[in-house]
Amino acid sequence: MKKYIVSDIHGNGNFYYSIMYYLDNVSKEDDITLYINGDLIDRGIESGEILLDIIKRIKENNKHFQIKYLLGNHELMMYQLYQDRLMGKNTYFNDWYDNGGWVTDCYLEDNLSREEIFNIVDFIGDLDVYYLFDEKINNKNILLVHAG
Repeated sequence: MKKYIVSDIHGNGNFYYSIMYYLDNVSKEDDITLYINGDLIDRGIESGEILLDIIKRIKENNKHFQIKYLLGNHELMMYQLYQDRLMGKNTYFNDWYDNGGWVTDCYLEDNLSREEIFNIVDFIGDLDVYYLFDEKINNKNILLVHAG
């Protein structure tokens, strides 16, 4: 099994789709796991599309191409803003917007129903903060986390 780790894609479609094209082809020959170490979204104009693609791929649960998506600070900021909205706060500006989240928010608001958006928010809320690998290097544990 091969393992790949990527972080901070930030909605960059060229980067994301290049990676996925490569890994889709590698997974035809080897079982692989892709670890997305947070910040898949925001800043880049394809953030919403990329997020939906990853969620679809995770739900498909391809046994040859597994995906482990970890929470980054951008996913956390998104989650917090939508939790505020769920509580009835009419907020559109917070740290998330200041850090490029408006791109993701606009895509979701323009293309999905409220129910679909909050299903995505629930998905984000269920992301793990870290991943502890079974393997060790020099007898030491390997911990993957976006920010300490």
